[in-house]
Amino acid sequence: MSSPTEPGLEQAWQSDEGLPYDAVCRLCRCIPAANVTFRGIRGMILLGSFLRDDGPFCRDCGLATFRRMTANTLAFGWWGLIPFFVTPITVLDNLVQRRKVAKLAAPQPMPGFVPHVPGPLNPGKPVMSRVRSWAGIVIVLAVLGGLISLFTNADSTLGKVGGCTNYNKFVSCNSTHDGKIIDIVEDRDQCPSQSDSLLLARGLVYCLVDD
Repeated sequence: MSSPTEPGLEQAWQSDEGLPYDAVCRLCRCIPAANVTFRGIRGMILLGSFLRDDGPFCRDCGLATFRRMTANTLAFGWWGLIPFFVTPITVLDNLVQRRKVAKLAAPQPMPGFVPHVPGPLNPGKPVMSRVRSWAGIVIVLAVLGGLISLFTNADSTLGKVGGCTNYNKFVSCNSTHDGKIIDIVEDRDQCPSQSDSLLLARGLVYCLVDD
C-alpha cells in the first residue's frame, strides 16, 4: 500500500489554495475532510445511552452521519430525565459541527488509501424530512401539552365563579373542599339567596354553597 508521504502523492494532498489537507475521511478515505464529532442520545427513563461518531469526515459522509445521528436523537433522545434536557443541546452541537463539513468541497479519492466503504456515503433525506425526527418531537409536544393542560385546568377556576374553597381558602375542586363559589359581589347583601356562607377576600365577597 502506498503511503501519503511518498513522492507522487504530495500533489493529491494540496487544496485549491495550495494548502495541505489536514485530514482524510475516515470512511471513504476522500479529501478534503474535517475533524468533527457528531453525537447522539438514546433515552432510557432516568439515564440514557450517550453516543458519538468521530471523524474526520468528507462533506458527504459528514452530512450522512449528521443526519442519521440527529434524526435518531430527535426520535429517541427525549425518553429519560437527564436525556430530555441534554437532547436539544446535542442537536445544537451537531448543527455547529455540520457547518464544518457542509462547506467542504466535493469529496475526491485519495490515492494510496483503502476506503472502508465503496465511496462517499449518500447523505440521504434532510433531518426534518425524516418521519422519525417528527415522530419524537410530536410525541414530546403532546405529552407536554397534556401536562400543561392538566395543571392549567386544575387551577383555572381558583378564586373564580365555579371554583372551590376549603376552610376559607381557595383550592382546586379536584382536591378536598367544602364550598363552591356561585357569585362574587362587592357587598354581602348582593349574594344570591341560595348562598350558604360567605368568604371575604381580596376586597370582595365570595358567595358560597356547601359542596
